[in-house]
Amino acid sequence: MGTGHLNGSRFDLTVSLRHGTIPHRADEWRASFVRASELLFDATDGQHQFGTISVCPNSTGTSSADFFLIRGTGRSQSSTGQLGIAGAHATLCSDERFRPFIVLHEFAHYAYDLYDR
Repeated sequence: MGTGHLNGSRFDLTVSLRHGTIPHRADEWRASFVRASELLFDATDGQHQFGTISVCPNSTGTSSADFFLIRGTGRSQSSTGQLGIAGAHATLCSDERFRPFIVLHEFAHYAYDLYDR
């Protein structure tokens, strides 16, 4: 269940690292989420950004995760319009840690119920 919620103008989220903690990899993910938050702030004319992001290492936090960060490569995906809904989460593949636009793209599906055209 994703426990993410809008707290004022900030989205508080939980991410679950679906692998062991690798310090440099955690830093890379952090940088991507920081940049995605800046992009969200810009795209919403200052109305929304990421707030507190709780990180659960070693595949913990499954029941509360809004994002699963997996080690493998592949295609990231998300449930649409499921922020705070039990059992829903977005999945980001390892190579997305260098692509904050993809982080924001999947978040937009998850939180705003936006679809690809």
